[in-house]
Amino acid sequence: MSKQPVHIYGDSYVDPFVVCPDYRPWYDLLAQDFEVLNYGKRGTGPDYSIAELENHRGQFIIFFTGFPERYSWRNIPEEGLSVDISDRCYRDDFPDSPLDKVFEDFYEKHGESIKYAYKSLQKEILRRTEYMVGYLRNYADINEVRVIAVTQSNPWPKYKDFYLTIPKDVRDKLNTKYFSIYPYNIASVSRKEIKGTWDGRGLHDTRQNHLTKPNHVVLYNNIISLLEQSPMEDHDFRGEEFEKWFTPKPQQKFIYDE
Repeated sequence: MSKQPVHIYGDSYVDPFVVCPDYRPWYDLLAQDFEVLNYGKRGTGPDYSIAELENHRGQFIIFFTGFPERYSWRNIPEEGLSVDISDRCYRDDFPDSPLDKVFEDFYEKHGESIKYAYKSLQKEILRRTEYMVGYLRNYADINEVRVIAVTQSNPWPKYKDFYLTIPKDVRDKLNTKYFSIYPYNIASVSRKEIKGTWDGRGLHDTRQNHLTKPNHVVLYNNIISLLEQSPMEDHDFRGEEFEKWFTPKPQQKFIYDE
């Protein structure tokens, strides 16, 4: 008997590109139970994933909401990739890292427009994950398809304590027959795995999909638990050493936040 298909959408947390071959990622574990159709792509934003969802759909969907600062931009060399328009990436100088030729050319043409977009869209950017969660909930109920939404930033910025977890009472209000929201913001899980903090600039994350093995297993187990309506596990925050999982990048490309 053939397995039920699951359609997965998102960015580098989903992309099956292999970085660390030493352990199986969560979607490979899920392939034990389902036929996995993976449409994830590194460096993309929410717009790309929504377009993929509209193209491929599915009766069972796992959707990573993406980083709200990533917007589609015209004339990007590789189709689908997005520009991070946040002030973290786009400012007038980069004293700590050299600009490579690709970024210099792109920024020379579009820098003022990117800075203007960020200034004019700041409030919209902060609420973009909230809009995505609402869209996915409506999509699930209207189309009567099973959707699990996994957030990567705080869906409700005014509640700063929601950054890592979404409280059960809020989840209970959101969840429907067809829609479930994952209780953890997965990017926050990724950050809390490592001792210390980093801004991602100039470093190569060697974890598979930005998670160490224990949290891939927890993510897989929790997806099954959501489907079975059984208790979920806490993610593992043992505090891995920074040096174990991060190495300098051979060159910098600030257009794409991979």
